[in-house]
Amino acid sequence: MKAEIILWLLAITMGIYSYTSREVINKNYQFSKTHKQDLRIITWNVGGSTGKTGNALRYRSVPRVVNAMKNLQADIVVLQELDSIYQARNISHQLNGWRFIITKGSNRHSAIFYKGGYIIRSKSIAADPRHFLICDYHFKTNVMSIVALHASAYSAKKRNTVIGLSVDLLHSKPTKYKILAGDLNIDIDLDKRRDLFSDSEQLDVESYNYIAKSLKDTTIMKGSTAEPDRRLDYIFASGFTIKRGGPILNVKTTDMDHHPVVVDLDFK
Repeated sequence: MKAEIILWLLAITMGIYSYTSREVINKNYQFSKTHKQDLRIITWNVGGSTGKTGNALRYRSVPRVVNAMKNLQADIVVLQELDSIYQARNISHQLNGWRFIITKGSNRHSAIFYKGGYIIRSKSIAADPRHFLICDYHFKTNVMSIVALHASAYSAKKRNTVIGLSVDLLHSKPTKYKILAGDLNIDIDLDKRRDLFSDSEQLDVESYNYIAKSLKDTTIMKGSTAEPDRRLDYIFASGFTIKRGGPILNVKTTDMDHHPVVVDLDFK
């Protein structure tokens, strides 16, 4: 009897330890407000699976997004799945001092919100099925080029095309510092069942490798960014020192299926 009790206690203890370990592993990003010498960037798909406008951000969830942007103390925030330019203006107004640029010609928009610097040049690029943004951003004494991208969720071929175009445009810029951020809708983790979500694993691997040969994946091996246990959201960078980063859990609303991904970069 005593032996059985001991075994039960061990099982319970191991179960608690296993659960706690998973929680610790998921909390890859050690949030700190002390990043004055760094550039803090966030990418976040704030849409969901329901709503009158498809997957776009619900207006009732806007305060949650605004509060998260304030609390995370970022310098640049790239959002996907905004409902309209009016919604972006609403977010910018509540942030008090932040400005933004937004894609054109799409019913679900991507936008770059920024503070502490200014956009020198920006352009919304027509792509299928969504537009994407490219800009040059002057921050402190540095100029960087940024691509904000939301790739197709249903076609590996379309993802491959738009990723190739965006990377080529990014590298056509003469700037030293480069960033590509967004929901790329590719998940190439080898321990996951990618066949459930991709119509061509080969093209998705090719797309990832095309970015990674010249830009660093800043949150590799830092855990999933979207439900159910998928890594779809990325921040790639070159020219910087990568300080820290990863997905932030327990921020999204129940309407959302993505976590914000946060990265601190240091200018070399």
